[in-house]
Amino acid sequence: MEKTKSAFLLKMGESLEDQGMFVTASEDEVNVLTSGYSFLLKIFHERDGDGKAQNVPSEDKELFLRSQHSSMINGLHGRYQVYGPVVRFLRLLSSFDWTFSPMIIDINNDFNLKDEKEINVLKRMASYAKSSAELLTNLIIQGQSGQYTWECVFRTPLSNYDAVVLLHQEKLCRPHQVLFPAETPNGKLVICGKPCKDFHPYMPLNKGVVKSLHDSREKILVNFDPTTYFLRDLKSAFPKTFKLWYDSIGGDAIGLTWENSKKRGRDEADETMLDPASILKEVGNVGKGLVRGVYLLKAPKLQ
Repeated sequence: MEKTKSAFLLKMGESLEDQGMFVTASEDEVNVLTSGYSFLLKIFHERDGDGKAQNVPSEDKELFLRSQHSSMINGLHGRYQVYGPVVRFLRLLSSFDWTFSPMIIDINNDFNLKDEKEINVLKRMASYAKSSAELLTNLIIQGQSGQYTWECVFRTPLSNYDAVVLLHQEKLCRPHQVLFPAETPNGKLVICGKPCKDFHPYMPLNKGVVKSLHDSREKILVNFDPTTYFLRDLKSAFPKTFKLWYDSIGGDAIGLTWENSKKRGRDEADETMLDPASILKEVGNVGKGLVRGVYLLKAPKLQ
């Protein structure tokens, strides 16, 4: 099987190279650079892992899970039509009794009691589903008017957070996916910053950064996502100070909510939560070059 996959990859590399693309092919993967985008192609076959995620090599696990997820979603829609229309699905989530039991969608009838105990009930999701269903219903019946439009369904109000970090959109690796850029929060500006010129996670051709595909091949950083590294550094620097909320698909803002001081010792809480402005300034310094501004909306509650 591995030799067959390698042969396919090498053949794919040759075909793409004939189309004028820059290709680096190996027995495990094919790296393609074209039109300002970088792609990594791999082949996964279910026989590689006997159909079980725990038997799949770590480098192929994400491919395996995505394949399984796609198959399950298609099967779910075919078996339960109720999960198709958005409003109907949101109403189901909002009206379900989450207090006493989780919602289990057993597509393959392979859930057991042990699996049910491991499911976490998400009250936050139910709350969002209820408000989204009500908003969409009103928009359908009354039409779009006022400040609440259909875009609100796809973004969390910044007022829900205690602090907000705005990012420079041009420094995101997928700036074109930011369909609804974050507005300036109604809070105190703690620190602001300029975009860094040292890194370019997204480099369109003929925009001054790169002049040609060959030039971009020398400068592009494959799998470089500055936001991911920024979040990782924040979690490492402030593991018990706040929680982070971020839309990895198309977000240019990061929400922060202060951790409950009851979960920490009194001395630790006093040490880390005395001056929220100082903490947020440090947050801005950690993301220097990526962070556009850090806003304080709510100070942490003292217990």
